[in-house]
Amino acid sequence: NSYPKFVHAGDLFVAETGVRCLVRAPNFPRDDDTDACFGLGTFAVGTSGRSLHVTRGVGSHNQNTRKNVHPPPCSIYAIAWSGVGGTHPGGGVIATGANDGSVAMTPTKRTFESSPYDDSGYTSTQLGTPSVTPGAVGKGAVRA
Repeated sequence: NSYPKFVHAGDLFVAETGVRCLVRAPNFPRDDDTDACFGLGTFAVGTSGRSLHVTRGVGSHNQNTRKNVHPPPCSIYAIAWSGVGGTHPGGGVIATGANDGSVAMTPTKRTFESSPYDDSGYTSTQLGTPSVTPGAVGKGAVRA
């Protein structure tokens, strides 16, 4: 169905502070190129507590978190996810911007784990160490 579907951010993420911005993952290819929608249903959020959370769909318990992506005191106000930039077919970069003018680039790696019992499986996103550029936007905040 093509009609819009809405969900409360709290149904997607367990966040320690308020969710400021959300992005859906790009469509990553799997290593074996059999699944063109490898990123479908995967979301990332930035929080007012400077954390980055990535999860796999509504009600998922598969959530990875990187705390203190930006230096204190600030909040993440902008987020974007590119499916390119990694050294792995499921790699990419999540860019975040904060209200102190800093920009962070966090590398990602997507993996697919097959179930030993049937044809199902699940995806996971590992978050690398962010590279932060303080004051990337002069005296202003980075906002989406």
